Amino acid sequence: MSETTKKPTKGKNRIPDFPGALQATCLDWSRRGDGHHGVFLIEAVNKKKYIVKCYGRKRSKWGEILTIPGNYLTGRSSSRPLTRFHTEKEVLHTWRRHGFDVFQEPKDFPPMVITPPHLVFEYINGRTLLSYFADPHIGKDNKIATLKRFIPEWGRRHHLAMKSKNRLLIQEHPSFKHVYMNNDGRLIFFDFETVYTPMHSLPSLIGREIAGYVRSLYKVIVPGEFNDFLDVLIREYPYREYLSYPFYYFFRNPNPLTKLLYALDRRLPRHQKRHSKYPVARLLKDHLGRTGGAGDNSQLPP
Repeated sequence: MSETTKKPTKGKNRIPDFPGALQATCLDWSRRGDGHHGVFLIEAVNKKKYIVKCYGRKRSKWGEILTIPGNYLTGRSSSRPLTRFHTEKEVLHTWRRHGFDVFQEPKDFPPMVITPPHLVFEYINGRTLLSYFADPHIGKDNKIATLKRFIPEWGRRHHLAMKSKNRLLIQEHPSFKHVYMNNDGRLIFFDFETVYTPMHSLPSLIGREIAGYVRSLYKVIVPGEFNDFLDVLIREYPYREYLSYPFYYFFRNPNPLTKLLYALDRRLPRHQKRHSKYPVARLLKDHLGRTGGAGDNSQLPP
């Protein structure tokens, strides 16, 4: 048994039993659940490193039960561990099939009995794109160049989702913290445990994802420079009409009930912050108007 498979003590990260592993390090762990959900760095007997993602409960049993009506009302897939495991596998397969870069599942992982549902991914040196954009030691020009590399495939995925009517191509938790950049600049998407159900229209989901990415960028870019990044986004994004979707579906949603729910949601204290999705959607709309983008939203699909 490796030193990292000892029984955990209360209050510390729990590491499942990885029989035969030379070393295991906890990278992320859900403290509120059953202790089985987490992401771990494994050094196997072949001396290679791998990422193992285990799927367990993220909340207490009662907490999981209470999420059921919330997931139904918000149109999200189930948060049960086995469902999240199968959802992630399906999304990974879909993205790979269409040529979008995600973490690969290595074929040389040594046989190992791991109790929770799990996936094994390649280990890559790098950092999240959010930490890259937040790094004060990286110049603005380099950050903008990286954003330019990100945008075309981002737009291609949105357009493919629209054409194929495939909501598996839309991220449920959109943020640059779920894009990884290796040391050679490869951009890799991850975290696909949950997807949206057909109660949401694809344009509204695209608008939500765009707002999520812009919001995460807005939080870390120096305020005086953010307009330059918006200029690049509007100029480089290949389907400009999609950039109007965040404002349209957050503020003028054609579904009366959804429109009312958004109006109530906007009143919550957490949405009074400048980088909430609602101010960000309005900021993007205003910037589109000033730069000749779609402004009246009259042609948007319902």
